[in-house]
Amino acid sequence: MDIKCLSRFSSRFLNLVLKPIVTRSVSVGEAEAEGGRAALLALRWEGEWRRRPEATEVFLPLAEAFGVLFKGLGNAEVEGEGGGEGTSLMAMVGERCFAPFAECLIRECLAPAVPSR
Repeated sequence: MDIKCLSRFSSRFLNLVLKPIVTRSVSVGEAEAEGGRAALLALRWEGEWRRRPEATEVFLPLAEAFGVLFKGLGNAEVEGEGGGEGTSLMAMVGERCFAPFAECLIRECLAPAVPSR
């Protein structure tokens, strides 16, 4: 597994899937590619494009997105440079996405949900 490729995939998953789920009101869909060799993840914007979703609206689409990712990568393991023998590809994607995703989730979803005085 090429580390640059993994970093690029992780960055795209973060910026094109996770962040939009947190910052916009979206629904997540799944379809299989022709031949059933790949799962496709589709985001659909609902209502006003710029409307920030309520905190309770964020977690179901996140769970669905992670479910599709796990379906496609869950059993994949990486050997060699950067991912010792038996390292889960999901774990490697998580390592690259966690900090920026957590920051976005807190700033855009959780902090605004906490009532001010």
